[in-house]
Amino acid sequence: DAFVCYADEDIEFVRELARFLEAVGFKLYIRERDMLAGQSEYETSLQLIHERCKRVLIILSPDFLRCPAYEAQASFAAGLGIDEKCRKLIPIVHKPCDIPMMLKFISKIDFTKPGCVVEWIWDKVISSLRDGHGPSSSFVSTERRYPAVLPQSFQQIQSGSPDPAYPSITYP
Repeated sequence: DAFVCYADEDIEFVRELARFLEAVGFKLYIRERDMLAGQSEYETSLQLIHERCKRVLIILSPDFLRCPAYEAQASFAAGLGIDEKCRKLIPIVHKPCDIPMMLKFISKIDFTKPGCVVEWIWDKVISSLRDGHGPSSSFVSTERRYPAVLPQSFQQIQSGSPDPAYPSITYP
């Protein structure tokens, strides 16, 4: 379903993301786990993005932005999205960083945003990964799309949300 583009330094976040998304039925390609030894990382990633993955999750962080190979993958996926007239890229802001120009005007899922509601952000991740065509494909439905139990590390995230039923994610 999706290729996950990330910096090695963000692997713990990627593992939690994968546990959650794969638990609700998505198939993800994660370089550290899925790439066979001896393969060309660059060629393999571009082939997968083009031929097998409907979406590309880009995990944005300062570490990601320092790696030119990952920027090339994001640019390639953005170009395919334009060619195929589809929403190929799903940027996820994991740590505060300067958003690259090619992503500035694409809506993002922002885990760093103060007051961000856990349930809403996960609905947005799931809705963004699903195939969407037609008039309702540009917004998140109010239907709950994830299990009632979030990954343990996400349950432990606390914030100053006034409603305990809707804690928000905060990072230092």
